Amino acid sequence: MGSTKPVAMAAAHALVVGAAVAIATPVALVVPVLISLLTGPLGGAAAAGVPAFGILWLLDAAFRNGLPGSGLRAALPAGVLAFSAFVVCSAQLQLFRDPEAAVPSDLSVALWTGGLSAAAVIVTHVLFDRDPLAARAEPGIVDPADPADPTTRSPVITTDGTVPAAAAAASEADSAEQAEAAEQAEAAEQAEVAEAAAPVPERFDHVVVGGGVIGASTARALARAGGGGGARVLLVEQFGRGHDKGSSHGASRIFRRGYITDDWVALTGDAITAWRELEAETGRTLLDFTGALDHGDPVVLDEIQAALERGGVAHERLTPEEAAVRWPGLRFDTSVLFHAQAGRVRSADAVEALLDSAAAAGAELRFDTAVAGIETEGVGTEGAQTEGGDVVLRLEGAGGASSTVVTTSLVLAVGSWARYLAGDIVRRAGASLPEVRVTQEEPAHFTTELPDDAWPSFVHHPTDPALRARVSTIYGLLTPGEGVKVGTHGTGREVHPDARLASPGAEGQAVLRDYVSEWVPGVDVDTLAPISCLYDTTPTEDPVLDRVGSVTVATGFSGHGFKFGAVFGELLAGIATGTPAPERFRLRRG
Repeated sequence: MGSTKPVAMAAAHALVVGAAVAIATPVALVVPVLISLLTGPLGGAAAAGVPAFGILWLLDAAFRNGLPGSGLRAALPAGVLAFSAFVVCSAQLQLFRDPEAAVPSDLSVALWTGGLSAAAVIVTHVLFDRDPLAARAEPGIVDPADPADPTTRSPVITTDGTVPAAAAAASEADSAEQAEAAEQAEAAEQAEVAEAAAPVPERFDHVVVGGGVIGASTARALARAGGGGGARVLLVEQFGRGHDKGSSHGASRIFRRGYITDDWVALTGDAITAWRELEAETGRTLLDFTGALDHGDPVVLDEIQAALERGGVAHERLTPEEAAVRWPGLRFDTSVLFHAQAGRVRSADAVEALLDSAAAAGAELRFDTAVAGIETEGVGTEGAQTEGGDVVLRLEGAGGASSTVVTTSLVLAVGSWARYLAGDIVRRAGASLPEVRVTQEEPAHFTTELPDDAWPSFVHHPTDPALRARVSTIYGLLTPGEGVKVGTHGTGREVHPDARLASPGAEGQAVLRDYVSEWVPGVDVDTLAPISCLYDTTPTEDPVLDRVGSVTVATGFSGHGFKFGAVFGELLAGIATGTPAPERFRLRRG
């Protein structure tokens, strides 16, 4: 032994282990004996030895002042206990067969197990760990009381009892160096322990950030594509489930097929199919067909009508008088274009259905979990991440708990937050996000006494110059139980997504009141109840659905993306797994 203290501590360790084993053995062997009745003596030995090893390992760690326990020093007395269990179990089994057979007494079992265990601990201390406790010196640190070390000898004392200045300075310098070296060694050891204790990052095939309609739909599509357990999919959302901080909350969203381009019209048809499939899967009603109408500018109506005809969508054109008879809650000044395959999506129910379906397909959902950092690995020569490279995400939970996950496929379905999470990643890939204008839109509900079936969804393209100077497009639809929702498209105040405005804008509310008073006679204008959500609008009002390296980005839905939520998720899942993005939705490159 290197010093008196380790010898004393080793002896104490041996006595504690020996006494503990001696006292516990007669009682603890009851369970192994019972187990041996079913499995034989070896099963009883295992039942005694395995838990004993764990307990003795923890006891050893306590004697080492919190350092990791010695497996060998725990294994030897555990082996003694296992051997004792084997002997006792064999004797007990023999006793069942022969009532006259000799069985060791509890005292003898306690003495031999306790004594052998104490001896085993002493042996390991002597042979394998000459300085077993926290008192041992770190490598390279000398004992200041060791006379064999010239740096620790007592300083020279002069005849008048004082220490020469040079000797005193040298002694102080040596002491400072030793203290610094000790601190460095201790810090290094603590770092090694912390690194060993750090949790191993979880790995997922796909990680989707964002729990709104787009993120939920994408997680569902990726999980379902994995064949019900083939792919590990994680969805993380910085806010709680069903929150009202983004663009997906509320009870209703407009659904219409009235676009002027063929690809958008075709996509509305795909969206109907996707919503109906989700309804069949979950047993929920998500899409209500009430019909939708466009009125106002004849040029716009002609373009929409031509696209509907090319897409094979049934529609009809009415005069203002005919339309007023069918829909008395609205006023018309020009012809009206109506198509029946339209209405509203039950938005809150739709998001819940998508999340439930994703979870049922095997996706893991984590809410109140923010992304604290994204690190991309395997970058190419121009700084762009190569496909298949690891992406490391640092996550922070609501209680401050942090974790790390790794994936080769990250989908940032974050809408208004895209520039903050995806901007640098996209730039390093030699591409760029379009300018995304984030606004707080503030429609309102108005009560009505007309029956529900009197209200189609509607879009007004005004021709009056005074109205067009204030708004470009006005939309509306019935939200059952809340009233008729009316809003102006894309006229909200610009905001940071983390700094929403607390109260509705007076100017925007005045515009709504004036419009509803003139054009929506079927509601009570004095019952205006404001609501709000975020728009993330691009200059073309086309979203971005594209991939750079291992990162797929979804943003810029421009106030008309919810209706496509179910089909956009399928589209993004394809992009994340190798399908090229449609040209309309690609990032700008070069």
